[in-house]
Amino acid sequence: NRRDKPQGIGRRALRRGMSHTFTPGVDPDEAVALNRVADYDIDAVEAVIRSQLASLGIADMFDGKRVAVKPNLIIRKSPEAAATTHPAVLEAMLRILKESAAEIIIAESPPGIYSEQALKSFYNACGVTEVAGKLGIKLNFDTSIRSVRLPDARTARGLELICPILDADVIVNLAKLKTHTLTKFSGAVKNYFGTVPGIQKVETHARFPDYNDFGSMLTDLCAYHAGSKPTFNLLDGIIAM
Repeated sequence: NRRDKPQGIGRRALRRGMSHTFTPGVDPDEAVALNRVADYDIDAVEAVIRSQLASLGIADMFDGKRVAVKPNLIIRKSPEAAATTHPAVLEAMLRILKESAAEIIIAESPPGIYSEQALKSFYNACGVTEVAGKLGIKLNFDTSIRSVRLPDARTARGLELICPILDADVIVNLAKLKTHTLTKFSGAVKNYFGTVPGIQKVETHARFPDYNDFGSMLTDLCAYHAGSKPTFNLLDGIIAM
């Protein structure tokens, strides 16, 4: 799936007037952008993201939109562990969004109980609280969820997902490039699993214990998000795990 390439962009566009005219669905021929970044220098990362948005013709896709930024916060570890989206990548993306987005919220559902206390703990440990405070960005503590139907899915016909992602106009999917025991590697597609609330991830693993079924469920989930609204998928692969 081309949406899972490092520092790539997920969108399907009709170039008539606005560059980010949205057509629902996943297009295997979508353009992606891939650039080398030597380290987590925030200014350098920001410059690369800006150049990618411009080269892909979607620099205005956030204008006046409610944007949900979804990092990978799978574990309470510092950025040096390379297990979560690095706060430098988050800050670089947020700088760009602040220039044109109407609203920005950082939203994630880490493993375990999906509660305000748990979210605070993960935000703090992963360096997200510091970045959000520095830039004046809202952190999500709303733990409401909604059931959604996936009528065109191959495997997962229905899921419960977190509301801040469902309520946004645009999703910025800030994934982390990592190895994974079940899916072999984790990227932009796998990062959407974080929109399934808390311990329901365990239940979903139980529903789809087979490697192929679990992978099919992930692509169903990714296709649902991509078919619902524009998505920008940025993969932090500067230091992978």
